[in-house]
Amino acid sequence: MILPFTYLFEDTINSTINRLPYFSIYTTWTTHRKYDANKTFQRKVEKRKQILEQCNDERLNKINSEVIHIATRAFLINSGG
Repeated sequence: MILPFTYLFEDTINSTINRLPYFSIYTTWTTHRKYDANKTFQRKVEKRKQILEQCNDERLNKINSEVIHIATRAFLINSGG
């Protein structure tokens, strides 16, 4: 059985892969500005975060951690680090 958060994980992974070339200080800054200024965007982000945090599947949590690690490395590389 595929649980609803499985689709969210898949979407998160695909979105991250598609955006890896753009992770930088500038895009982080502009995203934070959008987050701070847009309540609808804040609710969407917080809802997705809550769903991901409630996942009890260790395999999916490990994948999520690996995606975060890869995204962090891309950010550092794209920022000249």
